[in-house]
Amino acid sequence: RSTLFPYTTLFRSSYLDNDNVSAELGPWQRLGDVESFQQEIAGPWATTLARSQEKKIVNNEIFKALMAVVAPKTSATLDGADYGVLGKATAKLRKLALSSDLVGFLDPDVEAEISSKAVSNKFITNDGVFMKLYGENAIGKYATAGWVETPDLPQITTPASAATASITLTNNVVAATDGFDEVTTISGTNLFKGAVFNVAGLKVVDTSGIQTEVPVQIVVLSANGAGTSATISPLRITLDGKAANNPNAWVATGTSSLTATYALGTSKTYVVCEVRAKDALAYDTYQFDQLPGSDDETVSTVGGSSVKMRIFGDGTNLNKLVRIDSAYAASLYEPRNAVVIYIEA
Repeated sequence: RSTLFPYTTLFRSSYLDNDNVSAELGPWQRLGDVESFQQEIAGPWATTLARSQEKKIVNNEIFKALMAVVAPKTSATLDGADYGVLGKATAKLRKLALSSDLVGFLDPDVEAEISSKAVSNKFITNDGVFMKLYGENAIGKYATAGWVETPDLPQITTPASAATASITLTNNVVAATDGFDEVTTISGTNLFKGAVFNVAGLKVVDTSGIQTEVPVQIVVLSANGAGTSATISPLRITLDGKAANNPNAWVATGTSSLTATYALGTSKTYVVCEVRAKDALAYDTYQFDQLPGSDDETVSTVGGSSVKMRIFGDGTNLNKLVRIDSAYAASLYEPRNAVVIYIEA
């Protein structure tokens, strides 16, 4: 195992799935109702599968971040959304000296609110490669990140009572004086997916192993029904200057406990956006092998997703079963390379 690339974290947090749709078409349907199978069925199905995949991946991966920015509302809806929020989010990543380009994802309402805040649009659109890559969803570049509009970002509504969190630190059995065992869970009250906590004195160790002054925010990935236990992105905490246990965070010498403070409001709705390193998300598509007695063909590639169509015939009634599959794996494997942005609605 490399001290700089914790591949066990990648495999542990990968999200694998196969989405599919199917329908049985009778001979009369094929004769009269479906003039163009590719246009009327295969194409729309492929698009639906790709969109559903994107939404699943976003919901599963977007909270895998060690940093967050919260933009509260002061008067009008979404008025906390502005260029300053985007600048604060990208600044956290720039302070980590990432080698990758940055890409951000904004809800359409958030993008509209931000664009309306300036006399002239501050998003720069003269990067032909970026604009071509993301097509009509590309907004432009600002604060060194390319920003993309997507309708698939989630919203969260917080409970009426503030969440609390307790973090248990256990001295590392290998280097008891240098750091702590990996932390993957927290306990507390009113915990929910997307809850954010500031942690006094906890700061990021970047992917080069350099201690930074960037504060760590803990973002809840999942919580039990009672809201008393939750999973978080793994924290490997070392003491100042020790670099124990392939750390991604550090605390001052003498630290034995951490204090977490809830960073969101109560009974509030937040639109969740994100900026991350372009290569922070690992994504790949797969194709299952051919089944005996079926006709297989790749329908199309939509948004990077390859979808495969299989056709089975039933000679007893002339029915045709059509099934389209899209298998994939996705993981935002390095939470240090992502910042979640909460815009109060």
